Amino acid sequence: MEYTRSVREDVPRLRRLWKEAFGDGEEFLDLFFGTFYRPEETLVGREKGEPVTMLVLAPTGFWAGGEERSLPYVYALATAPGCRGKGAARGLLNYAAGLAGGEGLCTVPAQESLHRFFASAGFREGLVTWEGTYSKEELPGPGGEAVPIPAEEYGALREELLRGTPHVTYPAAWLRFQEEVSRMSGAGLYRIEAGGEPGCAAVERLGEKELLVKELLCPGGTLQGGGALAARLPGERYCLRAPGEWAGPGGELRAFGMIRGGSPAEKGYLGLAFD
Repeated sequence: MEYTRSVREDVPRLRRLWKEAFGDGEEFLDLFFGTFYRPEETLVGREKGEPVTMLVLAPTGFWAGGEERSLPYVYALATAPGCRGKGAARGLLNYAAGLAGGEGLCTVPAQESLHRFFASAGFREGLVTWEGTYSKEELPGPGGEAVPIPAEEYGALREELLRGTPHVTYPAAWLRFQEEVSRMSGAGLYRIEAGGEPGCAAVERLGEKELLVKELLCPGGTLQGGGALAARLPGERYCLRAPGEWAGPGGELRAFGMIRGGSPAEKGYLGLAFD
């Protein structure tokens, strides 16, 4: 097995690997590989020259103590069915860790079995996030508003709101990726006015009746921010994620992500997860 960065000629095979692993449709694959794919950020394991395992290493960082350090985010780890269970993905993670050096890696496993896999590959639990799920009736009535904003404005407001909170930071291209994924689902990125203070939220619609607020930064009240979003985005169930300092009643704090290496991010806030 040879581990390398990808090249553009790999894209047809990478699309097949991605689709086999995650089942995403052509529209999503066109979005990622047509707009956001960067060969240098996608790592592959090759067997006889052909990619059989892949991951995307998003160039995220971690801000704490007044400085920002690199903390790349492992996304879209996928292996061809015939090569699973043979160490190919673990070898690719080792290659990614070598590229990251002492700064380490972070990720958000999509299911419990993957937590066990990443733990076996040297990752530990960390990146605490609060999460709560509410019916529309459990959220406050309209006492604020939610207005769509572009990724650039969202990123600036996000950093302003998280000043003083150790947190994962995202480059502009990945915030635009989240904006497009949210838009494709029927939602978006929003500026919120609730409780007399500004906030922001990244929302994806999971179905006609359920919405995932992947990040809700609302100093005026997390549930109040959820209520403003519910007034704009009709549904029956709303899953809200927020930093622990803004936890609402109900829900729970939990280690949301996993970390490998020397980053001091165990108790930091991750926020936007590409889970």
